[in-house]
Amino acid sequence: MPTYFDSSVVVALLSDEPNSNRAFRLWEGARRRVGSILLAVESEVAARRIAAARPALAADATARLAEILEEVALKNVDAEVLHLVRSTPDLSRCRSLDAVHLATALHFAERSDEPLVVATFDVRMAEVAAAVGLKVSGVGAG
Repeated sequence: MPTYFDSSVVVALLSDEPNSNRAFRLWEGARRRVGSILLAVESEVAARRIAAARPALAADATARLAEILEEVALKNVDAEVLHLVRSTPDLSRCRSLDAVHLATALHFAERSDEPLVVATFDVRMAEVAAAVGLKVSGVGAG
């Protein structure tokens, strides 16, 4: 089953935070990992913040992020994604970048023979993902 990764999960993989163990289980449980190019941008910014706050983790966070991103099929934000944003009214219920993430997830879901799962710790994003027919994992998991 393909899994679309939101940056909330990837960032949790980069540092020791309360969701890190759940993020690791989601990551390891995914057979195919997909995401938006936004995942790379948001995660890079987060890795820099981690490095600034905890310099001892800087090299590890940067190296780990590079490894993570190598394992994710990233889709650019393009006309297909924009079309999905425009044609999916429920996406207006979340923040703009989350709408792009979910439109990208819909893009992958439309092209998959198996159901796609959205892995996120963002409650609002999870609610909108469910509203547009995507399965969600991460939020509420123990």
